[in-house]
Amino acid sequence: MDPVKRIVLRLKLRKTEGTIVHHNALLSRSIKDSKLVAGYALCMNQACWHCWVEGPDGTKYDVTREIVPFEYSTEVPEGYQQMSHELIDKNIELFKLYTDDRKQFWKDAPKSVRDFK
Repeated sequence: MDPVKRIVLRLKLRKTEGTIVHHNALLSRSIKDSKLVAGYALCMNQACWHCWVEGPDGTKYDVTREIVPFEYSTEVPEGYQQMSHELIDKNIELFKLYTDDRKQFWKDAPKSVRDFK
């Protein structure tokens, strides 16, 4: 089964809390030699900060990709307006914590994320 579909089903089944950063970090754990990447989701001339998982071969995986189709970019392209909302700053901080101190990231994660197997 596709690793994204498998994780999404398990997240829903277990009603796992957390943010997109937590959920994609869990996805990254399940894909060998993958990494969590930050950038922007592009849709209808809008660019929203986002993170996703890249496999060792460059394949992009994302738990939200199953919900809304969009393109990925590591920067805001010309002609796109950067979106903002209250959760973006929190997600950016979580991503920074994940990249700087994974041990603390997992320690601070909601219980349902920490216990996710």
